[in-house]
Amino acid sequence: MKPLVFLWMLFAGVSAFAAGEATIKYKIIITPSSTSAGGYSCSLEAMQDTLFWQKNDLITWIFPDGQYLQSEDTIGGGAAISQVVTWKPFKSPVYKDSIFAYVARKGKPGNPARVAVLATDFSITRSASEPEKFSFPAGIKWQLNRSWDFSPNNETLLIFSYDPQGCSDKSRSDFTPGTVNINFDPKQIIMLDTISFGKEQVDISVPNSPQISQLSSEPYYRHVFFKVKLQPTVQLGDKIDINLNTENYCGNSFESTYSYIVAADPHDPNWKVVDIDTIDANGPAVVLNYTIQYHNNGAAPVNKIDVDDRFPAQIDPSTFAFTSMPIKGSQSSVPTFPESDHLHIEFGNMNLPGLNQHSPSSYGYDQTIFRFSFKVLTKPNLNITFPNNATITFYDSAGDPMMPIITDPATVYTQSPQQKCPRCCCGLFCWIRKWCHRRK
Repeated sequence: MKPLVFLWMLFAGVSAFAAGEATIKYKIIITPSSTSAGGYSCSLEAMQDTLFWQKNDLITWIFPDGQYLQSEDTIGGGAAISQVVTWKPFKSPVYKDSIFAYVARKGKPGNPARVAVLATDFSITRSASEPEKFSFPAGIKWQLNRSWDFSPNNETLLIFSYDPQGCSDKSRSDFTPGTVNINFDPKQIIMLDTISFGKEQVDISVPNSPQISQLSSEPYYRHVFFKVKLQPTVQLGDKIDINLNTENYCGNSFESTYSYIVAADPHDPNWKVVDIDTIDANGPAVVLNYTIQYHNNGAAPVNKIDVDDRFPAQIDPSTFAFTSMPIKGSQSSVPTFPESDHLHIEFGNMNLPGLNQHSPSSYGYDQTIFRFSFKVLTKPNLNITFPNNATITFYDSAGDPMMPIITDPATVYTQSPQQKCPRCCCGLFCWIRKWCHRRK
């Protein structure tokens, strides 16, 4: 393909993918790396005092050679330059105008801002023969990740990643790794756009079941990006299931279901939510399902994590039971009650990677989070609103506890049946009331 045609197609794809997104006043700064590893140092500069960096701000970089990197500010405090990531382009030609980034601010509602203003002007050339290593689960050569959490009425990037290196028959001239189908409930998710930097063919003619075909047989991994948005009727605590299945991928067919819980904001990495947020006053006992999520933003894996939860007086601790305990690594979980209302859970052997960890490979946001759910019964005849939060403690490599993280409260409201809040006007008034309450 001629360079000018390639440039037009590449820029058109990126422009279409980014159309309609809110932009914000940051500048992209790209400079040749001063390290022996080569590549380019990529960072963002805040152009307004009110936008200076805060701890846990999340940046998602998407590069025109198909790589993506994520980093998270671990310090905060107002510095104008963001956490630096190192990008090693491995395909030519590479155009700096096709680099863009998203900023998801911790605990802020709305769509994460897209950054598209370059502060530097120089040519970018290929600096590596293959992309930097990206982590795949043991024995699996494909996966689905998100750029940040699902949250009500907001956009998220779904990222399908695959690596054909493990295909035993890839040397055949007629080799094709098959097709991939991504299925979700159209009542929950709206498909907005897609982008691929390779030869993949992406069909979104069926809005709730995009299909990827013509997967590359090149000897390195690739990513395909989907921009989606939650339907207005999806609310905090709702469950989202996304099914991913492959047809004749590397000579086999596989299927996985990825389950998520809708969070309050696109990026508030350690949180607790409840599936029922309003119950009838003076009514019978109700089963509540709480979900707790925690996230490692560090530069190294975490092995030990403790979760402490003080139940309010309106909950019966004796009814506690796990409802979801996904397996990640070889963790062990030991729930105990040091006091009648105090739930304590120890997670060991987690090997939970960090988002700022890039050795021996880099990781996506979904790969650095862990969540679990449990159910409890309320006591009957309640007529008072009751919040409940959790305390999450990470331990460093020496086994010493780090500063505890306290989640925002998951609040359950009580009201008479005549005052029930319907999902009219997208539940706007109810959402504002609860958003304000949890930030008091």
